[in-house]
Amino acid sequence: MSAAADVRPALIGHLKDLHLPTVRECYEDTARRAERETLSYEQYLLEVITRECEQRRKARVQRLLKASGRIAYAASATARCSPC
Repeated sequence: MSAAADVRPALIGHLKDLHLPTVRECYEDTARRAERETLSYEQYLLEVITRECEQRRKARVQRLLKASGRIAYAASATARCSPC
C-alpha cells in the first residue's frame, strides 16, 4: 500500500471532523494540479481554503435569502391578520 493510500482515509476523516466538505472534495485534484504547476505548499493551501470560503459564503447568502423570504412572508401575514 502506498503512503498516499495510508494518509487519505485519515485526512478525509479529519476533514469531516472539521466540517470542511469543499476541501474534502477538491484537495486531491488541486494537489495534482499543484504538483504539475509546481505551486508552493502555501499556494496550494490558499487555493483549497479559498474554495472552502467561497462555498461557505455562497451557502450563507442562500440561507439568508431563504430566511428573508420567510421573514417577509411572516410579516405580511401578520399585517393582514392585525385588526385595524
